[in-house]
Amino acid sequence: MISYTGACLCNQVELHVHLPQVLSNYAPRACDCDFCRQNELTYISDPEGKIQIQSSISLRHERQGSNQAEFLSCRHCEQTVAVMLHLDERRIGAVNAQCLHSAEQFKEPIFVSPKTFSAQEKTKRWEQLWSPLTLNEPD
Repeated sequence: MISYTGACLCNQVELHVHLPQVLSNYAPRACDCDFCRQNELTYISDPEGKIQIQSSISLRHERQGSNQAEFLSCRHCEQTVAVMLHLDERRIGAVNAQCLHSAEQFKEPIFVSPKTFSAQEKTKRWEQLWSPLTLNEPD
């Protein structure tokens, strides 16, 4: 595993991403939903990797679209740092690619359209693409 770090704009939220490949092998996914387009979000994940989020403040948890996944944002600088889905006893997710310190190494983003999928199809797709995620934030 190769470890990468990142943070939100104000550094209140730290990201630790462990990936099986170098960043230059990944093309972030740019979702075409209104929320992601408005915030110019692109996401990176690998089901063989691991994401750890450590926040010194409580994060904002928002649901968009189908209300399945939670978008995690810093309450101080308001930057979205990740998207997360609860599956039984575990969490999976993807990080905002722009939050990683080495983001310039990524390939050009690819555009995806999850809004064309049913809720069940979205969950199945996310299980195939997203990373196991650990979240540590104050209550």
